[in-house]
Amino acid sequence: MDDLLARAEPALAGYLTGKLRLDAPPGDEVMDCRDLFTTSGFDSTIARLAARYPDTDRRAVVSLWSLYYFSTLTIAPVVLWRRLGLVLPLALEETSLVATPESGMAKAFVLAGTGNIVPGLPITAALAPMIEGHLRPAIDFLSGHCRLSPRLLWCNAAGYLNWIVRELDPGNDEAEGLALFAKTLPDGSDNPLHGLIKPLPNADGNAVLTQRKVCCLRYMVPGVGGCGEACPLPLGRQ
Repeated sequence: MDDLLARAEPALAGYLTGKLRLDAPPGDEVMDCRDLFTTSGFDSTIARLAARYPDTDRRAVVSLWSLYYFSTLTIAPVVLWRRLGLVLPLALEETSLVATPESGMAKAFVLAGTGNIVPGLPITAALAPMIEGHLRPAIDFLSGHCRLSPRLLWCNAAGYLNWIVRELDPGNDEAEGLALFAKTLPDGSDNPLHGLIKPLPNADGNAVLTQRKVCCLRYMVPGVGGCGEACPLPLGRQ
């Protein structure tokens, strides 16, 4: 996958190197994603990160974990769709998590295959396996098991998706990838990504920053800090 990313977007290739793989790195911890989002699978994974912050609200720790998970999962597939028309197998049952041993945080994902080139496929269709087959069940589990708002978790994913879509088409408010945030999905149901990221106009009225609709709580984790102006809460901007 790294050679495809280097060809698709050289400026981001270094940042994305190793995030998507076809085989597990020797000696690394790997877990099937469908097993991860079970009570035993998730509790054993998050326990390592929670041990670092014993006096912190567990919801904030889980949210922080999800930020790493979602960024590792979502950014590279958008690049490969936008630049190469590549559609990847990203459903839970098609992916495995490579976790950092010390923290349990996402390091990479092992995919079941290389995917297929489908020129001209809309982003909503190209990323449906990831959004409906991976993000939705993962968020449903985390929300119920960890008592986190689904909107907070969808917002964690939306922040990275919004950033990369705009990064690939800078200054284009009609960028094709922004269809990902339409009010409804192609089947007419409500889109959980809609309205979670809003532009912040500057003094000239131009949108130069974006702000989350729901705080991710990361400011509650000692030593991590908030999101600056992207946070909707004053405490998170410190």
